[in-house]
This record gives sequence, C-alpha cells and structure tokens, in this order.
Amino acid sequence: MAANDSTFACVLIGSDSLLSECGKTLLARGHEVLAVVTRDARVAAWAESVPILVLEDHADLALLATPAFDYLFSIAYLELIPDEVIALPRRGAINFHDGPLPEYAGLNTPSWAIHNREPRHGVTWHEMTAVADAGDILKQVRFELAPDETSLSINARCFEAGLASFSELVSELEDGSVTRTPQDFGGRTYFGRNQRPAAFCTLDLSRSAEELDALIRALSFGPYTNPLGVPKIAHGDRSVAVQSTNGRGVVDARPGTVLEIDGDSLTVAVSDGFLRLAGFRSLEGAALTPAAALEYLGVETGGCLEGPSPELTTLMNEAASRVASSEAIRVDSLANAESPGVPYATGGPSTGRFVARPIHAPEEFGSQFDHAATRHAAWVTAMACYLSRLTGQWSFSVGYSDEAITQGRKGLETWLAAEIPLPVALEPAMTFRDALAHVSRSIDSARQSGAHLRELVQRFPRLAAVSLPSFGVRAQSDGTDLPPGRVLDQVIGAQACQWVHDQDLLSEESAGEMARQFERVLGQLIANPALELRELDLLEEGQRAWLATLNETTTPFSEKAIHRLFESQVERTPEAVAVVCRGQSLSYRQLNARANQLAAELVVAGVVPDQLVGVYLPRSLDLVVAVLAVLKAGGAYVPMDPTYPPHRVHDMIEDSGAAVVLTRTSVSGGLSADVRHLYLDDEVDVAR
Repeated sequence: MAANDSTFACVLIGSDSLLSECGKTLLARGHEVLAVVTRDARVAAWAESVPILVLEDHADLALLATPAFDYLFSIAYLELIPDEVIALPRRGAINFHDGPLPEYAGLNTPSWAIHNREPRHGVTWHEMTAVADAGDILKQVRFELAPDETSLSINARCFEAGLASFSELVSELEDGSVTRTPQDFGGRTYFGRNQRPAAFCTLDLSRSAEELDALIRALSFGPYTNPLGVPKIAHGDRSVAVQSTNGRGVVDARPGTVLEIDGDSLTVAVSDGFLRLAGFRSLEGAALTPAAALEYLGVETGGCLEGPSPELTTLMNEAASRVASSEAIRVDSLANAESPGVPYATGGPSTGRFVARPIHAPEEFGSQFDHAATRHAAWVTAMACYLSRLTGQWSFSVGYSDEAITQGRKGLETWLAAEIPLPVALEPAMTFRDALAHVSRSIDSARQSGAHLRELVQRFPRLAAVSLPSFGVRAQSDGTDLPPGRVLDQVIGAQACQWVHDQDLLSEESAGEMARQFERVLGQLIANPALELRELDLLEEGQRAWLATLNETTTPFSEKAIHRLFESQVERTPEAVAVVCRGQSLSYRQLNARANQLAAELVVAGVVPDQLVGVYLPRSLDLVVAVLAVLKAGGAYVPMDPTYPPHRVHDMIEDSGAAVVLTRTSVSGGLSADVRHLYLDDEVDVAR
C-alpha cells in the first residue's frame, strides 16, 4: 500500500457523522473524494453541499465518471461489502472498526465490551478482506473505560478516537510510512449481527450486582437506536423494562427480593447484595413509577421476583437468534405501515365494549378454496379488496396473526408481539386471483419472520410515532378481544368468519352497513373472478337509486343570452334594486340605461360581435355596467384586475387580442398605451 504521491482520490462508504468528519479531513488535506455511498440523510446532505456525488448502494460505484480511485474508506458501514467492490481501489480498501482487533471483531463491540466488564476498549483501522474484520491492522488506539461507562458514552469516545487516528492514518498514507500488522487470530472473538444478551436481556437476579449493572449500562444508548435489546425484570408472565441503576451495596436477602421503593428507585436483592434499579417502562415504552411497575408485575415490597425458569430461559435463547434475524425487516415494515382510513369511525374513546358479528359468505366461497391455508388467505384477500375499494387506499397495512404465528410465540407471549404488520399493495386493475397471489406471498413472508419483540418501539426512534393499524386479521383461536385503538378485526375460523368491532369506535349501525358491503363484495368476487377490483360495487340497488335521485340535476333553462334575460327582468321589476356596492345602488332600470349607453359607445368605438373587450376595473357599480355593456354590444369581456402587476396585464391584453379596454382614470396607470382605452368617470354615466 505504498503511496506514489502525497495526494489521492478516494470513495467513502458509510452512514455515520464520523464519515462526514473524515471526509472533511481528506478535503482539507487536498485529497479528492469522488463519491459518498450512503443512505443516511445527514451524510448525504453534507456530501451534496460540497458537492460530492452521492450514491445509495455500493453497486452504484460503476456509475462513477472516473472509475479509477486509490482508496475506499468504509466508515460505520454495517453491510458486508462484496469482494469485487473491495478490489476496486488501486491502493486498498480500509475499514473503521469500533473495537480493538482481534479481540472484539463483529458488530456492537462497545456494548459487548461493557457487558464483559472490560477495563479497556479501542478502535481499529484495518485493511478490508473477504473475511470481516480480519485484514491487517493499519492504525489502532486503545483507551481506559470508566466504571460508569455506557454504550452512549463509549460510542462517543470511539468517534473521537476514530477521527483523531484517521488524521494520523492519512498522514502515513500520504508519505508512505503506514505499517501493516497481521492479526493474531488465536485471540479473535467475533460478535455476530444477531447475537444478543441472554433471555431477551432479562436480568438474572441470581447474578452479581456488578454483572447486572454492566448489562444495563451496555444496553444504554440514550436517544439513539438500540440494536441489542432493553434490560428488563420479569415475574411470572409479566415483564417491565429498566433503564438505569443508581447504587448497589451489601445485604443478606434472597436474590430477587424487593427490598424497598425509594423515590424513583426500586431496590432488589441480588447474589452479592442489592442493586437499585430506575427508569421503569412498559415493553412498549410507557413510563412507569416503581410502584406501578411492581403492581403490574404482581409483586409487593418484601416479595420476590421470580425470573424465567431454566426451561423458559432456554426457550428464549433459542428464539432470540430467529427474532433478531428478522428485526431489520420488521422495523422497516412497522415504520412504513400505513393504516387504512375508517370512513365510518366515530373516534372513541374506547371502553372495551367489543361486539362479534358473523359474516355470511356465499357457499361457493368455501368450496372454491378447499385447502385450509388457501381459504384463510382468500378471507384475508377479500378483506383487503374491500378495504381498498371502501377507502380508495390500495397500499396499507393491517395487524395480522394466525395459528402459525401464535404457535411460534407460544411460551414467549410476555416478550413477543401478538400481531405483526401485514403489508397490502393492491392495484385497481387487479382481479381477485391477482390479489390472492400477492396477499398469499405477504402471509408466507409474515409467517417466515414470525413475531417481533414488543420492545422494538422503544429501541428504534423511527418507530416512536407508529400507531396500531385500524383493522386486523387473526385466527379464531386468538380470542375476540381487541387491542387498544383497534376499530375492527376479521376473525377467521376453520369454516367461517366473523367481525369483532369496538362499539365506541364504530357504531353498531355502521358496522352492520360495512358487513353488508363486505358480503356483497364476497358475492361479486366469486361470481366474476375476472372482475377488476376497481369495479367492485359496495351499494345495494336501493342505495344506488337513492343516490341517482340526489344527483338528478336536470332543469329547464332558457336559450336567451344573459343580457336578454337581464332585460326581461328589467321589464318585470324596473324599480327594484339590481346591484349594491359600498353603500351605492342601481335599480334594474338605471343599470340597464347605463349599460345601453356604454354599449352604444363601444359600438361607435368599433366593437363588433364576438370581439374581446378588456374590463380593467375594481369591484364597483361600474364593473357591472361594463360587463353588461360589452355583452349588449355583442362582444365578450376579458376581466383584468387592477391589482395585477403591469406586465401580467400587458400579457393578458396581448394574448387575448383585445382592441379596447374599459377602465377609469384613477386606475389606468397600469395600462400600456398600445391599446385603446375607454374611460368611465365617477361623475358621469357614460364612457368618454
């Protein structure tokens, strides 16, 4: 990796502010950054401000106008980079790793260092190879860890050490003095993407206070994304999250005993004394006082918290890797979930009054889908088709659960969510068979990924504003209660289907109307499989006839011109008030006389039938006189507002071809001299 000259061209790839700062260092030293590969909005904004080409994927590096470059710097990039991309730079590909190699290879190493109660940590710049974090070390910095270090604080220190050591590395790359140190793989430990602390991060109170404190600090990320888990205490089938500790000491008590509540803290006995826990929350992130946390867990002061049994701990650990492997996909689906609207919803609040209603489907519906899995998917698809047609939304998510998902969380109901978001993306031109194929794929994907941890909403800031879908679909075995905020669930049994709705969020009358609409949709889907979804009819014949009556707008009208109709009204009510403006008024006779006189002036001025005449007047009696006069002269008026900019008025006159413009001397300053003006004066009735 010896440099041939002091400056070089490079590409940066990553998703953290450290990348931006390293980029600034490179530019300040005269190096060329050809592109930044990132999906991080802040990093992209910095690059574009320089400006530097921004690419979303490393595969896009082929788009570079100057494909040859010297170095590829990977900084906080959590995806594996293919060998062909690593081979692109002429001098080498270099990765920043937030841990000391070879002891802490892999992901989330600062957290694991705290978890393992390491006295020191560090950062490493190393060559990239086909094996992750296995290349020769180019620059490494180690630092001491404080006793109260958290993942938040150690990540900040890794940032500082990474930036300082990068400046040193760049100097060595410039003068060719960089040294390469092969790693000793005998001391290598690799922490995988899906590796998590035991038992879903549940505190084992039979362990020491030091161990438990380290676990809580390791999982403390402040306001940032928590990629590992939330520390928690459990009792029976209940669990609450814990955010911090604020003291420990010696006591002789059975581990798990609740010793006291002291302000915002809860003191519990552990194997070698006691530990004060603080910052209690539900798994979904709602704040709890220590007393409320104990009440939820069902334990009183002096009682004992009985954590997961060895058998349950084994079950939790076996599920942890599977749950973690689908976590990124599930976070995306939760963040992007859009609930369909509910036209009939009343808005609550809910008091938990749930009503079940059977759905009557055509007999052919069951016979056409004789396989249980296909019949289940057909029910879900029919509901999706109905919701799309009802709301006009063709892409949305519904809450989803079935027997497979329920079975997958058996014994872990305390920690795993009861339902998952099922994305639906239909198109108006789809048929029912098309929609069934799409929904079936979504169901298969949902079953493959299984249930997610309830705690996700408090670990990922992007999920903070996520709300529960308005509609849900689930299996009969899941019961009939609705989750908070749910308007309606479709509950699918082996042979039949029913709807359960919240009476406070959807009235009985509206629920009945929706059920009848859905049953009509079922009939149409079976009777005409080729029917496009946009052609589904939700209305009964009586409703359609009623709407047709409301929309009947046919009415007789006269073929006379407007000014002739006005003259007829003059004959009927000559002295009645015709127009009022700013305290002044004209009768029909007066208005007609003024309009006739001005029309005569327009004819003298050369206005002929169908000729356009500009009307450049503010709102006034004169404006009404001018419009009627233009019509009586056989022309057509072009309204021009005196408040318009002069250039706009000029363009209107030019585009319309108006040869004459009616105006007043007080407002005519915005008119050009290229067109003839006829002036209306306040003191006289006619144009001059």
